[in-house]
Amino acid sequence: AAEAALAADRLALAGEILAPFDEANTLDARSRHVAGLAAMRLGDQPAAQRHFELLLEEFPDDGAIRFNLAWSHALANEYERARAVLGDDSQAGLPQAAMLDLQLHHHLGELEAAEDKLANYLERFPDYAPLQAAASVLAMDLDQADLARACAERGGAHPDALSTLGALELGEQ
Repeated sequence: AAEAALAADRLALAGEILAPFDEANTLDARSRHVAGLAAMRLGDQPAAQRHFELLLEEFPDDGAIRFNLAWSHALANEYERARAVLGDDSQAGLPQAAMLDLQLHHHLGELEAAEDKLANYLERFPDYAPLQAAASVLAMDLDQADLARACAERGGAHPDALSTLGALELGEQ
């Protein structure tokens, strides 16, 4: 029921369904993951982080859980903590982790580190529009207008891609 509520974007309902089980400490891993996702999407990052940290203790090699915990820290403006949690998992098969890795480096002013990873990520995940959009913003700050345009065009309707294209158009006119 909680998964159906989450899928229907009834986040509070998903949390309400799982709350008694959480209070009794009887959530299984799947339900804890749903609870973490619902809390994260509701903006309750401390609750989301608690769920994902417990899951990560049980499944320390799960890149998706690590990504969700890192994402929750990033949403809470805890960029250093997000960086520490994400670690090198951005090298795994998750394009979302690669995107977050670039965004964290960019946000923390680590442009060289982001630039060092950029080509590899774009080659590995050429069809993941949010990564392309994040790369377009990074490329702008790296003064690589051609790369920024190419990434933004592959970023589709993502707001970062559209912003990059708009900035490039303004610069040309």
